[in-house]
Amino acid sequence: MAARCPECGDVFASDGYCLRCGTPAPSERDHVELCPSPGVAGVSDRGRERERNEDALDVLVPGLAPAPAWGTPPPSAAFPAASEAPPGLAAVVVCDGVAAAPRSEVASLAAVQAATARIGHGLGAGGGDLAGAGGPAHAVEPSQALDPADTAELPRLAAVDRGEVLCALTAAGARAASRAVTRVTADLGDPAQPPSATYLAVIVEQPAGCPDDGQLGGGQLDGGERVAAPLVAVGWLGDCRCYWLPDEGEARLITRDHSWAAELMASGMSPEEAARAPQAHAITRWIGIDAPDDVASTARFDPPGPGWVLACSDGLWNYAAEPQAIARVLLEVSSIAQPASAGPAAAQEIASGMVAWANAQGGRDNITAALIRISAR
Repeated sequence: MAARCPECGDVFASDGYCLRCGTPAPSERDHVELCPSPGVAGVSDRGRERERNEDALDVLVPGLAPAPAWGTPPPSAAFPAASEAPPGLAAVVVCDGVAAAPRSEVASLAAVQAATARIGHGLGAGGGDLAGAGGPAHAVEPSQALDPADTAELPRLAAVDRGEVLCALTAAGARAASRAVTRVTADLGDPAQPPSATYLAVIVEQPAGCPDDGQLGGGQLDGGERVAAPLVAVGWLGDCRCYWLPDEGEARLITRDHSWAAELMASGMSPEEAARAPQAHAITRWIGIDAPDDVASTARFDPPGPGWVLACSDGLWNYAAEPQAIARVLLEVSSIAQPASAGPAAAQEIASGMVAWANAQGGRDNITAALIRISAR
């Protein structure tokens, strides 16, 4: 039986829209939940007002079977076995298609797939293989693989610390995403207004010696001795955000928006004035053939204790932009998902609850929330 329109009950035409009222047919991208482990999950939702979901998301825990957001899953053999993967590694990639540019939902998905492939390859090789000897972990086009800029980084990075290596890997993911969007644009016939997207990649490492309660990809105590501390590496272009939301202490925004409002605040304008300025939410960096460049900003963060790393699109943070405000949202949905007497809530429950909360505030935009648990230092 043909699918029926949820608005009027008529059938959908071959172009994907209702014959009577024009409502688009439901898509597998309307609502997606990914959860490769209890401490790592992502949820993306169309929201209440947009016709389609132009956000795209992927989450990765090396050693566990990958669960890409959309499309054909790559074979699990492309990733190292759990015993071969570095302990306690997880990554999230979020791309938000720019609504003003046609077909940006295609660009965001291609960007996420390419970036996850690039980052997955680096993490599968130990997190520092920016040149790489083989193909990337996901099956992608050769032009999606490593470029000369990646290869040139390897000698320089051999002598630097782990945080710099992982930050460079998030930047390599941005370059792979940019190449993917360039191909999408060519496939669309190089339109005058090309598709584009923002980019955010987060890599969390909890090495052996940092207990993670089994929630990531294998971090465990090493004879009871702590040999390293957790670290968070972030790379971004645009206004998707990464927050640190600790169990105790002050929440923090790790990223800095590439937006006109952020530029105004950097020049001395108050946040309130900047928010009221014309084009306040216009982005100043992105991925696409009309972008200034594809060099991601990067940041390293050393978590001081247990908590959550949140990666999200502006469809979530627009309702709770300040770190303490979004921390309160997480606390609220955590207590609903799992009362304290029953133990801590898992990442998927909290991410799903945060997306539902944003929809309850109006759901004016697509909403994506991804969480990675840091359990101890």
